[in-house]
Amino acid sequence: MLDLVRRRPVRITDVLPDYPLEPRRAIADDFPPLPRPGDSGREVHFTVRQSDLDMNRHVNNSVYLGWALESAPDEIAETRRPVDIEVGYRAEALAGDTVLARCGLEAGANSGRFLQEIVRERDGKELVRLRVNWA
Repeated sequence: MLDLVRRRPVRITDVLPDYPLEPRRAIADDFPPLPRPGDSGREVHFTVRQSDLDMNRHVNNSVYLGWALESAPDEIAETRRPVDIEVGYRAEALAGDTVLARCGLEAGANSGRFLQEIVRERDGKELVRLRVNWA
């Protein structure tokens, strides 16, 4: 929370009464982590532009998806459509960062399921991991 007059953060406990927490989860959180892609069949470089940023000055979630879809092999992207996407966001990218989108066929999968990751080039930090099913 922010004090709009002083333009400073304030502790929530200083301005709101105690709030009872519900121990039950809204949804079952048993999503297994997505595997990393193996040897990448394709890699595409992107530079973060101002238009890629959200209000917090981080890359918008939808931009990561666009980069991932662009990194799919041409023969897949030209003849199929993504029908199922799983995404695990891990870190943020900022304006001026250069990122690398990697795409590889999932081991043991049919010819349309790919594992992908987007990493920041300067430090190799993994930003996003995806599984995309093309049909």
